[in-house]
Amino acid sequence: MDDYLADLTAFLAPTAYRRLLPPLFESLTARYVERWAAAYPIESGAEGFAAVERDVEELSALYNRHLPSNRAQDILSAVDALCDLLRADGAEAFIIEYTTAVRHHPECSPMLIERTLQANARIKKKFKAETMAECRRIYEAHGAGGGQGA
Repeated sequence: MDDYLADLTAFLAPTAYRRLLPPLFESLTARYVERWAAAYPIESGAEGFAAVERDVEELSALYNRHLPSNRAQDILSAVDALCDLLRADGAEAFIIEYTTAVRHHPECSPMLIERTLQANARIKKKFKAETMAECRRIYEAHGAGGGQGA
């Protein structure tokens, strides 16, 4: 990616390059979240979470090399919210984290959350269906059900 960005600097004026980077990185982050939801093989447990953390560290390092750190953090906030869901240590913590995430990131759809919930090994299987039902209710109230979010 750095090679690609170096090529862009050769062909674009500095002001055009600076304007291009935020939407480029926003698009890259959106694709990462889409893959997480659709096809990315999130493994339950520490090994799967370590892989996700490595991805986030690489994206963060890339963004911080090319953007002011506050802008990089803003772009990565949706991915950080998903990581918080993977770290949740129980069903209640997961629901609280999801409530916060969906207010700021309505793109955190039930399909994405279901994959994240299944990958969270700290939540017992018997609580996952109930937790997912509560997350769908929250999504409808704040997200696609449109309504009342932040």
